[in-house]
Amino acid sequence: MRIDYILVSKPLLQYIKDVEVDLWPRRRRSPKPSDHAPVILELEI
Repeated sequence: MRIDYILVSKPLLQYIKDVEVDLWPRRRRSPKPSDHAPVILELEI
């Protein structure tokens, strides 16, 4: 189960252009800094 979320209301759903989880910071470091990863939401308004 993911613990990092971006919540939007129903009216905003139509504006979502892209969503991604940025795993790059976790992949490049050892030991891993955290069990969290940035979640990126792009809206087209």
